[in-house]
Amino acid sequence: MIDKELIHQAAEDIDIFEADLTEEYDRLCEQERKPSPVIIALRTVSTIAAVLLIGLFFFVNAPSPAAQLNKNDAHHNYISNLSGSTLKDIYTRPQRQDNLISYNQLRKLCYENK
Repeated sequence: MIDKELIHQAAEDIDIFEADLTEEYDRLCEQERKPSPVIIALRTVSTIAAVLLIGLFFFVNAPSPAAQLNKNDAHHNYISNLSGSTLKDIYTRPQRQDNLISYNQLRKLCYENK
């Protein structure tokens, strides 16, 4: 059998060890880990930069009032330089791709007016 005195000694050792661990845990919890001033400055500067970049993104991508007004207007692509232009000039001139009138649509319009 195990001696009672040995059991009491082990219990005392466990109590001492537990007290030491509790003291060490309390000491570690009490320490305030204050960040260095350099870290605080970097956090502040990076936060300000992020806010400015997001604001700049929204400012650049905001639709202008002139674009909103023109969006509601009807768009008609008429060839403005018909007189004095060759077919090559007309076809090679950059044109907007939205609301173009095709040849068939133009022919139907011409025949409807006759």
